[in-house]
Amino acid sequence: MKDIIKKSILLGMGLLSYTDKEIEKAIHALEKSKHIKAGEGEELIKDIAGQIKKKRRETTAFINKQALKAVREARVATQKGLSQLEKKLSKK
Repeated sequence: MKDIIKKSILLGMGLLSYTDKEIEKAIHALEKSKHIKAGEGEELIKDIAGQIKKKRRETTAFINKQALKAVREARVATQKGLSQLEKKLSKK
């Protein structure tokens, strides 16, 4: 079960790395080989590209959230925090 989950995650991450041109090329190859109907290709391209863009945004948001959480938990000074500290020290 663990292996299936790992492979699914890797497949999803691999799909995120595809560009629009690569998707079009793959879909057109499927059309050419008659695995899908000629008219289905364009809709499939739009659908897959839309899903990938959505997942990229979600992944970016997740990574940003986790990075901020790690910085807070590590108690690392941020630029904002340093600026506030400098202001306090300059007032004294």
